[in-house]
Amino acid sequence: MKKLLIAALILLGLLVAAVLIVPSVVDWNTYKAQIADKVSAATGRKVELRGDIGLSLLPAPALTVRDARLANAPGGSEEDMARLKELDVRVALGPLLGGHIQVQSIKLIDPTFLFETLPDGRFNWDLSGAGAGRAAGGGAGGSGDGLASAVSFDQVTVQNGTIQYRDARTGQSEVIDQIDARIVAGSFTGPFQGQGSFRARGVPLRGEMFVSRLIDGAAVQVRAALSMADTDATLRFAGIVTNPPGSGGSRAQGDLRVEGSDLSRALTLVRNGS
Repeated sequence: MKKLLIAALILLGLLVAAVLIVPSVVDWNTYKAQIADKVSAATGRKVELRGDIGLSLLPAPALTVRDARLANAPGGSEEDMARLKELDVRVALGPLLGGHIQVQSIKLIDPTFLFETLPDGRFNWDLSGAGAGRAAGGGAGGSGDGLASAVSFDQVTVQNGTIQYRDARTGQSEVIDQIDARIVAGSFTGPFQGQGSFRARGVPLRGEMFVSRLIDGAAVQVRAALSMADTDATLRFAGIVTNPPGSGGSRAQGDLRVEGSDLSRALTLVRNGS
């Protein structure tokens, strides 16, 4: 995930540089190959920018990228791990003078993400084999972490998103689609707060979540609520998530509650959706 963070920072850095030193009359489509190469170097995966790139300075600095794709890992079931119909980023100009990047809005339109466990047990989202240190300027993670803390997000919206998960070893497959969500983040590392709607196994759901700042080795506070359309059934969790050394995964502990006056109807909807 850190390499995806670095790639996002590169895109933001290009926008900031464009706002400060490059006039908006430049045709950014002539630089698509160079931009894609920089993001590819950061992630270790081929990045394609098939659509147009646009930059405007007024009323707020804005960058638009259409039809962007991130290649899947070798051996994956599909060519792309991520596809995006359109990305729209708007940045506040004033805070830049103080060294802070205030992202007023990020809009992801029709994003599709494929997460899968490959036949040999590898995860396609593991980018640890890439040389992001070169792209970040020397391999030191501290500078990237410092910049990540200097970026805040007023609003991130997802329109009609899709998340797929596949396990080639077991044949398991899950899809969450029709994702419409709004997220606010104090920085790339949190805290995060979001709410939205989606569909899982054909069942329409609504959810909201709070996640505390992500710090290496520290427990993460999580509060979440999940409700089902046409019922008053709600699943709530409040607790912490830890990643103990040598455990091989994350552990959650806290209070898990199911609320509602008609839980039987909710269970019926889940069975029918499955």
